[in-house]
Amino acid sequence: MSANDAYGKVSGCKTNTEWMPVSCTGCHEGLGLIENTIDAVEDSHEGCEREGERGRERENPKIYNYKLFKHRLSTAIGANEDYNTLKIFSAETLCAANILSTSQMHTIFKYHICSSDGRVFLQISLLNWDTTMQTNLIPGNNLKLTAMTPILKVLYRVCEPLTEEAKKNVDLWNAKFSPRNLTFFAGECRELVAGLQKTTNLMPESKRDFRGFSVGFLQFVAED
Repeated sequence: MSANDAYGKVSGCKTNTEWMPVSCTGCHEGLGLIENTIDAVEDSHEGCEREGERGRERENPKIYNYKLFKHRLSTAIGANEDYNTLKIFSAETLCAANILSTSQMHTIFKYHICSSDGRVFLQISLLNWDTTMQTNLIPGNNLKLTAMTPILKVLYRVCEPLTEEAKKNVDLWNAKFSPRNLTFFAGECRELVAGLQKTTNLMPESKRDFRGFSVGFLQFVAED
């Protein structure tokens, strides 16, 4: 006896699952299917109970399953392939979001930025998450003053290439702090290193270093 049959015998209902097509609201092309569960009531008394359940379900909607067609999703809108709906995200913004969320949920403030093959590119220590920044030193911005931007202020140390000193620092952190590993592609790790070094250069020389670490920041929104 199937689970659906057993449910029908107990409740007086039979549950049938249909898959309905789902289309993109922009271009109206098919994206996949959504699960549509239909309960067929066979008993009037049980039917009243089921109607009550449906009323509660309307107040607390179900979570439906989707089947999405492979290779049918795009980050571009319409025919303009240059307009990417994910343009505000980058390795930097994803790293900042990960650090903020884990620091708030698990009180973790030490991180190793690793590549998918296990190499440690960066050691990052969260210094301040409730920080905003305004500058006119962004390259290519014609000295225009930016809006107040939320950032994560961090201490960081570059570990790639892995010298003897860098390996010693990584081992020391592993033994002393149990840092959280955040994994990115190697190219993204290099992008994070370059981005942090660029932010360090925006600061006055007297504020760029602290106890063997460089001072930098991570942005939550990518630059245009």
